Amino acid sequence: MPSILKALRAEIRQMARHESKRASNPIRDQIRDLRRSLTAIERRLSGLKSASVFRPMASGAAGADGRRARFAPALIRRHRSQVGLSRKAYAKLLGVSSLSVYFWETGRTRPRRETILAWQDLRKQGIRELRARAGVAGEAGTPRRGVKKTAKAKSAKTVKPAKATRRGKAAKPAAKPKKRAARRARRVRGRSRAKAA
Repeated sequence: MPSILKALRAEIRQMARHESKRASNPIRDQIRDLRRSLTAIERRLSGLKSASVFRPMASGAAGADGRRARFAPALIRRHRSQVGLSRKAYAKLLGVSSLSVYFWETGRTRPRRETILAWQDLRKQGIRELRARAGVAGEAGTPRRGVKKTAKAKSAKTVKPAKATRRGKAAKPAAKPKKRAARRARRVRGRSRAKAA
């Protein structure tokens, strides 16, 4: 009986090996072919990198038309602030998204050569013309912000006239903010004591 079991197990092992080889051979052939094609692609890529045609253009290098594509994040930030446009309006002029302008200004990305040349053309135009093209109303230049209050204006208290009641008596002036806060705190303390009791 043990000899039959041994023979049966040996036969099962042999059949399992045979089946696994039959199943794995095509996969091995595919892996071998993929490795060969990968090495061929890497060789071609290294050849292209060494060729002078595919060398990346420097930031100030001239292209086929002879123009230099000079760009710096500080330049685009400064020009946008001089024109007084939002990123959205500025992006509209260049035909890109406002997120692209943000990435250029922060130095995360660099625009394409065509976009840089379009931006250089944009810089040659006047502020009023650019603001009109962007659809921004108002005068040229940076948009006006709220005027800061001087120290005198801040310290001077504005006294409102007391409102007259129906009976002709003047109403009490409004309580100062500190007094209001103190009253509120007392009320809260009283409530908490009442709950505790």
